Amino acid sequence: MNFIHPEHQYLYETAKEALRRNPGYPILEVGCFKGESTKALAQAAKEENVKLFCVDPFFDHYDAGLRLALVDKETGFEAESSFVDFKRNLRDYEDTVISIATTFNVADTACIFNKFAFIHIDGLHDEESVKHDAKAARNLLIPSSLSFYGVGGTILFHDGTWASVSKPVKEVFPNA
Repeated sequence: MNFIHPEHQYLYETAKEALRRNPGYPILEVGCFKGESTKALAQAAKEENVKLFCVDPFFDHYDAGLRLALVDKETGFEAESSFVDFKRNLRDYEDTVISIATTFNVADTACIFNKFAFIHIDGLHDEESVKHDAKAARNLLIPSSLSFYGVGGTILFHDGTWASVSKPVKEVFPNA
């Protein structure tokens, strides 16, 4: 499979490799926004016959403030919600993608997940949020002891060169 955007191609290939090393385990994406990068992960999941779990509050500007919005007839979500575009972008993967409209803090606390072969994190980019996401993801990643090939799963952080991302990731994964 070839994707136009090099980042999406890399995401697809990295996820495919993790799925080959850990057959039968799903993918998790934290921070999906409108689903552009999600399509690459969905394709990898579909080809390997596993599910892709997507966690995002699905608001263009996440806040708890009062908003007036129209409801999109196709999705049933607020027209301001990024979920409208997300669902449209992933309409070919409805049997593969499981979307969870909440924050990773809530999803992680609710223990709604099992173990994953591949985790892509593109959530909030402040140090506190990245550190939380890194710790939570570490606990959700398939360990090498359960891996078919003894390698374990893979975590990929978006914008990993940003100091607000790389610093907390290095604290949680000092050998990475």
